[in-house]
Amino acid sequence: MKGFAVLVALAALVLAGYSTMQTMQLRAEVSLLKAQLAQQKRSNDLLAQAVQSVQQAKDAIGQVDTDRASGALQRAGTALSAAAKTAGEKAGPAIRWLEGQVKSLGDQVRGSQGGQR
Repeated sequence: MKGFAVLVALAALVLAGYSTMQTMQLRAEVSLLKAQLAQQKRSNDLLAQAVQSVQQAKDAIGQVDTDRASGALQRAGTALSAAAKTAGEKAGPAIRWLEGQVKSLGDQVRGSQGGQR
């Protein structure tokens, strides 16, 4: 009977150890997923800022306000640079498209500034 009790106690100890190990692995995975989610949210926020700045630049160009357009394009470029550092592969095409928009609008602003001088 003592042998059976020892065997049951040993089995309980092994199960407790295994359970603890599984719990630690799950906590590590949850921490990793939380970090990835925070990074994705930051990237999305930066992309949203860039889109908003590009729209502000377009509006300013439409109103022939090159100074405001330049500032908006600079903000868009800064947000895109930061987003490119944190964004995943799926955001790559959106970032490249927005960079093209910023470059195109920047060319328009520089052309307008040259015509004013």
